[in-house]
Amino acid sequence: CVQRVGTRWDPAVRRACADRACFRVGPLPAGWRLVHEEEGAVGFYSDRAGAVIEAKATCRDDAEATPLSSLTNQLLIGYTDRRVRFAAREPMAGREALHSVVDLRLDGVPMVLDLYVLKRDGCIFDLSCAAPPASSAMKT
Repeated sequence: CVQRVGTRWDPAVRRACADRACFRVGPLPAGWRLVHEEEGAVGFYSDRAGAVIEAKATCRDDAEATPLSSLTNQLLIGYTDRRVRFAAREPMAGREALHSVVDLRLDGVPMVLDLYVLKRDGCIFDLSCAAPPASSAMKT
């Protein structure tokens, strides 16, 4: 849903907003807990999976002009030894999203990122799951 709202995370309706963009987070399996919230972003952590899920919306003037691949590459800044396991365009919320699964390292620690990047109405939506390679959260 895209609308002009100044609120941040609303747990009652599981909605986060940034500037003019809002999105809802669906139900998560038991064991996921809220660990991060700010305007337009929300993150959850699972001890069992050792994983973090984050959703973020950013509205900016150049959002529609920037390719999904460039927006995805921006999310990978700071990671090393990157190897793309999977990358494909998929429909999401009536638009095209770029879904990527990348093996990489953060400070020498191996991780897997499962990313979705979507543009809509001047906003960029990033959905990510970061986990150790053997985590149950990364069964793709």
